[in-house]
Amino acid sequence: MLLPFSYAIVSGAVGSCSVLFAKSLSNLLRLSMSGGYQLHSWFTYSMLLLFLSTASFWMARLNEGLSLFDAILIVPMFQIAWTFFSICTGFVYFQEYQVFGALRTTMFILGMISVFIGISFLAPDEAKGIVVGHGYSCGS
Repeated sequence: MLLPFSYAIVSGAVGSCSVLFAKSLSNLLRLSMSGGYQLHSWFTYSMLLLFLSTASFWMARLNEGLSLFDAILIVPMFQIAWTFFSICTGFVYFQEYQVFGALRTTMFILGMISVFIGISFLAPDEAKGIVVGHGYSCGS
């Protein structure tokens, strides 16, 4: 259970940066449409390159994870890691935490706890340490 979990965490941490770079690109596009032409900036092209790199990494790791581990275990782990790290990077880079009051912070924490509990229910029984009989029979 530790290997798929660590695989999903590392993949999700790097893959979540694709969300950060995509949001940066959308902000640059919005600036360009409002008159501040951004296509001549090296920053725009570095964001595009970083987005393509991290999104490609995320997709490659997802496909590799599906070939290495049981899909019912690895897909939820990938999604929760990617979502969690996407939220964290947005909080830091775009300073989204500044609009959080006490109620929003509490609801956010409760929401994240609910997601983690829900993902733990999706884990197959073997991953939880329960051995389920497979019903093998001795044939003649």
